Amino acid sequence: MHGHALGRETAIGWMPRYDDIDWTGLDYPREKFDRLQTFDGAAWHAEVMALEEWLTTLRDHLPPEIIYERELLACRLLGLTRAAPTSAE
Repeated sequence: MHGHALGRETAIGWMPRYDDIDWTGLDYPREKFDRLQTFDGAAWHAEVMALEEWLTTLRDHLPPEIIYERELLACRLLGLTRAAPTSAE
């Protein structure tokens, strides 16, 4: 792969795929990797929402892109909380 792989896009960003990692010399089963790649969308959404008050106090000192990215992340995570629990896909 020479240090480049596509990965997969998730609600929280790009994540590597098991097959794109060179596991030579390592005993790391796919099942363990898959468990580490899962996340609790509802917990992430609650955390992002909890940042609102803190970010509001800093709003005048932050680039607007930070507020915008937080809003986008919250929307992506909200979509996950309305769906059945899944892996990071």
